[in-house]
Amino acid sequence: MKKEKIKDGVISLIFSLLPIIIGPVIIQIGYSKYQVYLNIYTLIGVLFCIIAIFLIFSGIFKIINALFEK
Repeated sequence: MKKEKIKDGVISLIFSLLPIIIGPVIIQIGYSKYQVYLNIYTLIGVLFCIIAIFLIFSGIFKIINALFEK
């Protein structure tokens, strides 16, 4: 039971690695290609970064809850 919750948290952290890498790369490609700050590539990159932040917080939250439950 406790191991399963910790495992789910670690899996969430592993899945957050892809958006962590892809988000800034897409933002950089959008900026270097169009030389403006707001375009579709920038918005997609920011969306990937927000998804990565959400996955990181949910993974850490799952692990902490599993460690401190009674």
